[in-house]
Amino acid sequence: MKIKLNKIKKSFKNNCIIKDATFTLRQGEVSVLKAPNGTGKTTIVNLISGLMIQDSGTIEFDGLTQKDVCIIYGGDKNLYMKNTVDENLYYFGFLRGLRKDKIRSNIQKMKSIFVNYDKLRNTLCEELSHGQKRIVSIFSSIITDNKCIILDEATEGLDQENIDILVNLINEIKKDVIILIVSHDILFVNDLVCNKIVIKNSRIYEEVENEIN
Repeated sequence: MKIKLNKIKKSFKNNCIIKDATFTLRQGEVSVLKAPNGTGKTTIVNLISGLMIQDSGTIEFDGLTQKDVCIIYGGDKNLYMKNTVDENLYYFGFLRGLRKDKIRSNIQKMKSIFVNYDKLRNTLCEELSHGQKRIVSIFSSIITDNKCIILDEATEGLDQENIDILVNLINEIKKDVIILIVSHDILFVNDLVCNKIVIKNSRIYEEVENEIN
């Protein structure tokens, strides 16, 4: 699977945010999108997910569709706080068109990477720690068969314990999905990234490497 952006341009009124953006996101890789605030990171994420339409250029989906893209935002925007962990998992599975038995099967198959699932499954999401909410959001995207997961400011508000859990989780699932991380946390992405995408002066530069400097 892969997503390829070809010469993407996006402007708002007379302000060109992105021009001639060309890069590829691939299954089995973890990519990071790095740029100062206000320079186009959110625009790129919204274009990939279909929340915005580019002015020119193409976005090609090979082995998946735009509906297979899931964005996990920072903060508490991804879960229904008055519902339990399980209720959230099943709800988002139903939205994806999955049957109850399929959701249950996916949970059982993948719960080994969410080490606290059995302990937290009946807990209201409003009672979870910030880090636990983050892990539940990512777990939800996995068990609902999304093929591209975008993590916006992945480690925002997380302590080291939950960052370590997140690193292990991403390393476990990356072989099966496309992962794009929007993050300023260099220590975090150094352990994961093989594809660095940098926005500078409205242009995008792609560097394949093992480490971010």
